[in-house]
Amino acid sequence: MPNSLSVEYLGLIEEKNTLLLLESEKTILSALIRSNNDIKIEPNTIKYKNLELKFDLSMQKVLNKDQKYFQLEIDFQYTDNNEILFEEYQDLLKKIRTTLHTLTNGKLEIIKDDNALFYSLKSYPLIYEIENLMRSLVYKFLLKNFGIGWIEEKVFKVDTKVAINRTSDNSSSKEFLENFDFISYADNLFKPYADNDDNLFQRELSTSKDLNDLESLKNNYFKRSLWERFIKSDEDNQDLAEKVKKNWHQLYQY
Repeated sequence: MPNSLSVEYLGLIEEKNTLLLLESEKTILSALIRSNNDIKIEPNTIKYKNLELKFDLSMQKVLNKDQKYFQLEIDFQYTDNNEILFEEYQDLLKKIRTTLHTLTNGKLEIIKDDNALFYSLKSYPLIYEIENLMRSLVYKFLLKNFGIGWIEEKVFKVDTKVAINRTSDNSSSKEFLENFDFISYADNLFKPYADNDDNLFQRELSTSKDLNDLESLKNNYFKRSLWERFIKSDEDNQDLAEKVKKNWHQLYQY
């Protein structure tokens, strides 16, 4: 976990009235103080509640234009066991952004924000653990219902071609499965497919002689997903499948 988190804001000032008011870095700091009574400014230091943060602020003119831009960098030394300070830091940044957004009439950019890194480092171990548990669950499910020959199943045909290019010749079937994209597990789970090749349907239909042949044809070509074949029970409703699919896709996005 990083011990130092920093943010950097860049704002453009082009409104004439604002340009007259904001002649230097000091006027920007004054605007921050006026808008937020609980923010105190000292040389290179911002004080807010229990926080004392180092900052750097600079302002420059835009070449050949009646405009100015400023850069504000703030550094926060974070300790893992102090969530209160981190919450105060987030609250402070929100107040600063609100003030700067007003001063720039919305022309404020976030150049750097380590908060995203902080949250990703905290969440990734959990996501990694969940993903690997789900991969193991999928592998057990495939072995139970298809045996070692699950690789040959029609529903995995597209992903098998992709995984072959990522897998060495002596890899196990579990290692082969791990080379599938994680989201493809959900896609395959809910993708309807028939047992037989669709291209053979017309030929088998033309050779059908009685109702038994037609019933067999129906069973072989009626498209059902793995969810419908092996997981869904009579008590389940459609909402459950949609919920599982939605949650799986949300996990993949993270």
